[in-house]
Amino acid sequence: MPVVRTYSKTMSIAGLLVLGAASSASAQYAYVSDVGNGNIDRLDAITGAFVAPTPFITGSSGQGLTAVGNVIYTGKDKAILTFNHTTGAALGTFVSNTPDNILTVVTSHDKSVLYTTNYGSVNSYDLATGTVHHTGATPDAWGVDVAPDNSVYVANGWSSGNNTGVNSGVYKFSADLSSSSVIVAPGDHGLVRGSGLVFAKDGTFYVANVGDASNGISDFINHYQADGTYIDKLTDPSLNVVFGLAIGPDSNLYAVNLVGNCISRFDTSNDTFKDIFVGPHSGVTSFPKTLYFDESTAATPEPGSFALLSGLFSVGAFAVRRRSSRKK
Repeated sequence: MPVVRTYSKTMSIAGLLVLGAASSASAQYAYVSDVGNGNIDRLDAITGAFVAPTPFITGSSGQGLTAVGNVIYTGKDKAILTFNHTTGAALGTFVSNTPDNILTVVTSHDKSVLYTTNYGSVNSYDLATGTVHHTGATPDAWGVDVAPDNSVYVANGWSSGNNTGVNSGVYKFSADLSSSSVIVAPGDHGLVRGSGLVFAKDGTFYVANVGDASNGISDFINHYQADGTYIDKLTDPSLNVVFGLAIGPDSNLYAVNLVGNCISRFDTSNDTFKDIFVGPHSGVTSFPKTLYFDESTAATPEPGSFALLSGLFSVGAFAVRRRSSRKK
């Protein structure tokens, strides 16, 4: 009896769609800012390889990094500068004379508001006009991110008079910054020198603690529920003055190490170290601080993939017609 082989058209098509998506995702970029040379470099978001030209942007101070549409926003001293997202060309100053030197910049989920932190406050700006919306006072504000419910979380760091992190907890602000509460107490599970803060896709958040060998303070990353309940601590020898935190397109956590001169990657499914995304001195960075993953390139099949699928469908349809005609 002859062996009859059957093939699943659905699985084949799904596989082709995955291949098409992967080919598009490989064109996705990540951007890393550097406080050592004031540049912003562009990386392949999948492999971590530097993409020419390097540097991609010059004239930044490397303080904070985000993008909306075709505009990149980054801090330099008491100003927010803008650059072309595609070419890296300078577009001008978005905001000048901010309350203090910019440390971090992020946007609201609807991309209408820009939030920034400096050493003493968190501020919001209308992205259409650059006008100040609101200012919220918080001691030694560093990392900032927007929660799924649009509230704003701020990690407190330290100042020259606060090296032990007396205020280094996490504050939760309303979206308009008019009210706030302490969501993570100073010193919670060792958090005394807070820096980067980022929300994961499951609604939990991570906050980094910057190490200080002279004071016996180590680098680590704490993981919390949105209500401030402690989940876990992430550690690895590669963490060395960790500032920027980001969630990548693979849902993993990326930690930018200023002194370690590398970007560490952690698996968010189990909070364990995964690998080094960008190794020390693998590019042109000297003191990397902030990492931003491009959200404008969706992982969808490229036109060539659609053409391939169309051709395969045509071939399949032709084969079916031939088989049917033979049976008649």
